[in-house]
Amino acid sequence: ARIMPREDAPIEEQAEAFFAKFTEPARPSEHLKYLELPAWDARHSFVTDAAFDLGDRAIDACDALGLSSAMRTLRPAQLTELHLHRCSLCADGLAAVVAALPALPALESLFAMQNGAGDGAMSAFAGLARTGGVPLRRLALQENGITDCGA
Repeated sequence: ARIMPREDAPIEEQAEAFFAKFTEPARPSEHLKYLELPAWDARHSFVTDAAFDLGDRAIDACDALGLSSAMRTLRPAQLTELHLHRCSLCADGLAAVVAALPALPALESLFAMQNGAGDGAMSAFAGLARTGGVPLRRLALQENGITDCGA
């Protein structure tokens, strides 16, 4: 059973709960009888890989707080790409991640398309732009239900 940290829990506790949820053990392939899929350690990937890919995984608001806590706590200097496409991220979840982007000094690309975040997260992007936050080279937000009001 997954232990859900309180929203006011220390950021380290939120980050650890996030990594625990998304770390995957080695497992047999569903489609190829003799293939074993390797284990994936989310924390290790976050602090060592240039790209951190959580695409196509369900990320709720608690998970988004955990990710933003991990970003602020660990500040991975090598991370250039963050993939959060098709994660069902709500506006508040995406806004929490966006608010922590300045903790990622090398980040060049954020892929957050097809989440349905709508206009709600756009104020976080606007705030980031006003402060000169993160000089992203690629920002993918297609199919998020962003209207002219949010743009």
